[in-house]
Amino acid sequence: MKMKKRMCWAALALAAGLLAGCGAQPVQEDTEEEAQEETTPEPPAAEDENANLMAALVEANNAKKLWEEYGSFQIETHTTVGDETFYMNTYVEEGLNLTRYFEEDQEAQPGEALAYLYTPEGDVYVFMGEDGPEFALPLYAMADDSAYRIAPEVITMAEPDGTLQETVTATAPLSGGKLEIRTERDGEIRDYTVDGEKLVIFSSEEAIPQEDGATLLADSAVSYGVERPALLEELLQFAQDAQSGEDLRTVTVIVDPGQDGETVYSKQVRQGVSVITVPGENYTLCRQTEDGMVPLSGTDPADYTHDVTVYAIAQSEE
Repeated sequence: MKMKKRMCWAALALAAGLLAGCGAQPVQEDTEEEAQEETTPEPPAAEDENANLMAALVEANNAKKLWEEYGSFQIETHTTVGDETFYMNTYVEEGLNLTRYFEEDQEAQPGEALAYLYTPEGDVYVFMGEDGPEFALPLYAMADDSAYRIAPEVITMAEPDGTLQETVTATAPLSGGKLEIRTERDGEIRDYTVDGEKLVIFSSEEAIPQEDGATLLADSAVSYGVERPALLEELLQFAQDAQSGEDLRTVTVIVDPGQDGETVYSKQVRQGVSVITVPGENYTLCRQTEDGMVPLSGTDPADYTHDVTVYAIAQSEE
């Protein structure tokens, strides 16, 4: 990595640049008050400068700011785990987030997720069927579905409330007015290439240091002002059509049936539209039979034309 070659000097590069020329001034000895007034304050600690830089990096890459300035942006990531490489391409504009999990030349197997569209009004899954890609609407049978619905606030690692999750450990200037920033979190190292003034991210490399050097985990590139993917238009139309019309059916999930906390979740969709029901953690989806509750391997009849009721049963802690 480029950053690795510069670590001998880069750790305090930003702080040093900001503090250049701020040496102490001579102090008159007339009175104690005058001496206090003319003494130059101590410069801020390097860790404070790095913390300010990290906060500025998170602020500059707030999703709302980016789509307001550029209209859209796209993050393309290759992640390596052992001998396997995984792909993710996320397109973002105001109120929309489309993530794709396969490159054009990659083949998916039946049942594998191909893409996921987030909108405030509802989401769409794309998965590989037996005869090609199929679309489905999710029904989250839980009080809080935020862990499943993908809507990032920032590109960097930060909590929704803005809490910083990374610490700046080094910086290095690059050609073309760019800046490289190295951060660390729990032993993981990430190198950002950013605009030297705006701090907008162009790319990042994430690694975990090992005894024999750094091992790359993820390599991301960010593009701005990107044209809408054709798949996005298709999914938006599907989402609109799937929940309108006269021939509707209802998919219902009853959580903790017969108990004080029983809760009912339902979704109406056009006949023929698939619904993927997602229960909360430690819950199993079941159907009612003459012999009692039986775990499901799926939640819908194969033709997707009937009303369906399934039950989410809490798993035993044993």
